[in-house]
Amino acid sequence: MTLVELFEKSVIDNLCSSMIIIPDRIVFVGTSKKEMQRVFDEKYIRFFGLRRATVETVYVSLDPLDPKSAVDTFDELTRKYDDCVFDLTGGNESFIVAAARISERYPERGIQLHKFNVKNGTIIDLDLDGKTILDGERTPEISVREIIALNGGRVIFDDERVGGTHVFDDSILDDPLVDKLWTICKDSDNNWNEAIHYVLDCISKLPNKNMIFNGGEEYNKVPFSMKEASENIRKVLNAIRNEKLITIANENGVEMLTFASETVKRCMSKEGILLEIQLYRLAKKAKMPQKKNDTSPPEKVFTDAMTGVLIDIDGHEESELTNEIDVILQRGLQSVFISCKNGDLKTEEIFKLKTVADRFGGKYAKPVLALGTKLDDVKLETIKKIAKDYNITVLETYQYSTDTQLQNRLRTFVLPK
Repeated sequence: MTLVELFEKSVIDNLCSSMIIIPDRIVFVGTSKKEMQRVFDEKYIRFFGLRRATVETVYVSLDPLDPKSAVDTFDELTRKYDDCVFDLTGGNESFIVAAARISERYPERGIQLHKFNVKNGTIIDLDLDGKTILDGERTPEISVREIIALNGGRVIFDDERVGGTHVFDDSILDDPLVDKLWTICKDSDNNWNEAIHYVLDCISKLPNKNMIFNGGEEYNKVPFSMKEASENIRKVLNAIRNEKLITIANENGVEMLTFASETVKRCMSKEGILLEIQLYRLAKKAKMPQKKNDTSPPEKVFTDAMTGVLIDIDGHEESELTNEIDVILQRGLQSVFISCKNGDLKTEEIFKLKTVADRFGGKYAKPVLALGTKLDDVKLETIKKIAKDYNITVLETYQYSTDTQLQNRLRTFVLPK
């Protein structure tokens, strides 16, 4: 198959069809061959590399003020490649008209014209022959890794670099220990961060501090002292201990803290990481509504999700320039970039969220600022005003008394209201 894509600066608009079926070649049609190659050549190679495919790319430059030249070029293309499919999701209006004229002029060639509604993944049959490249209910999808790659970055994983993106297996989704931690966090009267900071401060004084959170289960037991803990810190840590998520006991004259599992330790490795993990869990478990008598397995709301995503911003392994986003969710071609704050918030974090979402999610990315604790009224109003100016949604997680309510709110970021 030969896909003819009318060039757009949005990479999603340029590759909707390629996310459903891998073509033999893509012919990009725009106003500057040099610009098209500069912007997208390397990104497309990365994208198709992730899908283990090799696709020939052809760039055609046309003058939008010369419609006859566009018609002649499309005539030549459809003669040269008898399997042309035109994706008109984006592109110059003159080129769209030219494609329509060729399709109408030569019906015997069976030229396919379509465009996508990116927000809901549906396809519009523009040539009105009742046929499209969609296979049944299949819609275009893109993974978190792919959307980052298409926008010039690369996800760094923790098997490559300490502090990189950790890939959870599905056991975390229903881990009762994480449920207990989340309940304690919500009931902590905003003292969770202070308690976790105290634990981390104790660990930071150990000679093997860098191995505690990166060395596996053999480092689940660490020297620890509650002597300098405030009453609020003791209250939180005792609640965690009462649920047997940690033990604090004297061993041979040394007080030791033991994490109940590697997952519990990870959930306590940063002050705000538990909020990130909880939103990730709720998103992964979210299901689409079903009709009353529908017995088929429910469809997942989000087709991909990652948490603690470390991004190499220029996509090269030797690069030291990185950004981190707390949670990224995908539904089809839509991305949700979530920055989680479980304590004090600096206004520059809002600008950072907007910058990262725009750069690595593109024009269809939705930036969300998730607050785990309530700020004072004046600061909250200031944050909301700035967020509104940058088209950022503020998610006040503490307003939702149940996980189901919070999960339903996450669904609204990608589903029609």
